[in-house]
Amino acid sequence: PWEIYKDSHLKPYLETFRETHGRAPGPIVLAESIIVHEDRERARELTEQYMGNYFDSVSEFYDLDGGHLKQVKGYENYAKLADATAHMAHEEKRKAYYELNLYGTPADVLEKLRARRKLLGHPFDSCLLVDTGAMPQQVTEDMLRLISTKVLPVFQSWDTDFQPVGRKAEA
Repeated sequence: PWEIYKDSHLKPYLETFRETHGRAPGPIVLAESIIVHEDRERARELTEQYMGNYFDSVSEFYDLDGGHLKQVKGYENYAKLADATAHMAHEEKRKAYYELNLYGTPADVLEKLRARRKLLGHPFDSCLLVDTGAMPQQVTEDMLRLISTKVLPVFQSWDTDFQPVGRKAEA
């Protein structure tokens, strides 16, 4: 959950960056899945199917419930996640996965991004996984058009104050 991520990952990263570089870091990058549709119910259906498929494939590929990740360097957080969710049925884990990601109407997605931005208290760029879970090409193309016209222009306008290090604001 984003509340846990803020304290367990973001806060230590920001502190370490400031200590190491003597300045505040720029936006972080969050990688996540997104499904957008003008109809909220259709967005939910697509999410359950395609984000669910993606979760199933990742769960199977990494054998998330197998316990072996505790011995794999770099996968410690996956092992912690597996331990924390061991009591949950697969369908519960599947739903929890897509609830952490972005889905809904363009307005729903923007509201989730606003809430996330407020919670984290730090700007972020999004690396969006759009074509997921064996999604048909036409569904992907339609979603990309919707994201590029109704989500990204608003989202990108939120960080107009940020200037990367070494770049001067244009007059």
